Amino acid sequence: MFELDAAKATQELTPAQREDLCFRLLRPLDYHRLLKRVGATQEVRERELAAVARDLEAALRDAGVAARVTSRAKYIYSIWNKMQRKGVSLGEVYDADALRVLVLNTRDCYGTLEVVHGLWSPISEELDDYIAHPKPNGYRSLHTAVVRTDGRPLEVQIRTARMHWESEFGAAAHRRYKWTMNAPRALRRAS
Repeated sequence: MFELDAAKATQELTPAQREDLCFRLLRPLDYHRLLKRVGATQEVRERELAAVARDLEAALRDAGVAARVTSRAKYIYSIWNKMQRKGVSLGEVYDADALRVLVLNTRDCYGTLEVVHGLWSPISEELDDYIAHPKPNGYRSLHTAVVRTDGRPLEVQIRTARMHWESEFGAAAHRRYKWTMNAPRALRRAS
């Protein structure tokens, strides 16, 4: 009976939540060590980031930029996986906490970048201008990493709604990238 209840409960989780749960069950020491270093649970980080997003929206409104700001706190497993894959420390995972800002036009993308860099200290060499220099698949966005007032890094992605649509559903879609990277070799040639 427990197995059926657990199976039903995991069906209601997102894939990232399921990965996190599996990581916590299969590698509890790694999970709890990293959770302690991250310093807060997922729920607390999500609440804190929502407040940071509201602060940025207010600053953008004051600057005359219409924007929608969303936040995302990476799950512990995703952070650990990135550290393993790239061979980096937690301090080098700048996107553990992230904001995405959608604005009306390209000019507002750069105006938003100026506001972000005015609120928080930019991390040198962590600015990617994929608007001026799109990726080969057409992906366009500004990416920057900053240090928040509490000393933690924060990634901020800035783009227009059209750029966002392209990144989610068009040729630059991350799902398409993930599929291509994870697909069997024979299928990669067909896509």
